[in-house]
Amino acid sequence: MPLVGCPTICGNVSIPFPFGISSNCSLDDSFLITCDHNYNPPKPFLNSGTIEVLSVASDCNDDSCSQVNTTISELMFPIYLAAGSTRGKFPAFGFEGDEKKDGVGYHRKSHTNGSTLLFYIVSGFMVPAVGSSWIFWRRKQKKVVKLRQSLFIKNGGKILEHKQCTQKTLSVFTAEDLKLATNNYDVANFRHRERHFGITYEGRIPDGTNRKVIVEMCNELDDDDITVFISKIVDISRISHRNVVKLLGCCLETQVPVLVYEFFTFETLYDHIHDDVLARALSWDIRLKIAAEIAGALAYLHSFSTVPIIHGNLNSFSVLLHHDYNVKLRDFALTLSNAGMMGYSDPEYSFSARLTTKSDVYSFGVVLTELLTGKNVMSSDWPGGDNLANYERSGDCPGKCYKQEFDLNNYQSKYKLSFS
Repeated sequence: MPLVGCPTICGNVSIPFPFGISSNCSLDDSFLITCDHNYNPPKPFLNSGTIEVLSVASDCNDDSCSQVNTTISELMFPIYLAAGSTRGKFPAFGFEGDEKKDGVGYHRKSHTNGSTLLFYIVSGFMVPAVGSSWIFWRRKQKKVVKLRQSLFIKNGGKILEHKQCTQKTLSVFTAEDLKLATNNYDVANFRHRERHFGITYEGRIPDGTNRKVIVEMCNELDDDDITVFISKIVDISRISHRNVVKLLGCCLETQVPVLVYEFFTFETLYDHIHDDVLARALSWDIRLKIAAEIAGALAYLHSFSTVPIIHGNLNSFSVLLHHDYNVKLRDFALTLSNAGMMGYSDPEYSFSARLTTKSDVYSFGVVLTELLTGKNVMSSDWPGGDNLANYERSGDCPGKCYKQEFDLNNYQSKYKLSFS
């Protein structure tokens, strides 16, 4: 609205708002009317131009007036101004159209302010940039998907699908699942990078249960090992025994297969035997309890089905000890190339390259001897041989080589062990 006291008449012409005779009285400079007092009576002109305004009215019925829409909130409304003998275009600043009542009329020219102009300029750069980025991202995603599909097939994915067509016991995780589980393999979740554990991470499966798991990266597979590897992990996933680490699932979309186990601690039987502090806590009862649980787990594996499941890599590193010295077997030989460990493996395996239940029994004998004597399997202190197994076979190990004497018959009965 105009300021109070603004003049509304120039000569004989009424000047209603939004027009005004001074800048403080008009809506803006586009509606400014110049009142020329050199004439008698004074004459109004549009802006500072030479177009005379004969009349301005909000309501009229002839061709000698102009109509101003009183709705000014959007600042875009038709204006009809009398132009006398002037016909055609009305070239006043801020308006476009013609002066005819039945024509398009005069209306304010649309104008772009600085912020709107800046918006269009920025948009002109941003839209192509965003579009290009999206196209690049889509192409990259397609390449990633294609690569993961290729790796899935290469690592035996199709063989796994076929083996689980009737009974699915092994969950198949995507690469994204495991990235979420390990927080993108955050170093804070890194656990081990040793020969006995491989590269392992702690994580939580994003399946709603949020259960704690161990994520382990396998070695790269040779083409000849893929079928054996898939068959072995499917068999292991079907095992449900309190002394065997549960295999929950796998991911085959990565460069090397990744296995997902139930959560376990990394304290091994080897640590408890050969650490002076931990070894002092291993009483004979505890040692024989450990031996009995290992033997029980092997017996379960060997009688699991018509085709026995062979551990193939039993040693004191693959025996984990949880609370109260509860045994958990892990680190099965998933392929022939990672079967056995020097000092623990069956000598016949090095000639035949075949694993049998007898291979596990032999390895158990070595672990049992290590557990009862407390000596390192590969120690050079053993006379008559370069490892414990050779020394034991040599017959030079009398009863005194064990740290404490015990009643063998009593433990055979108590733990149902057979040393024959």
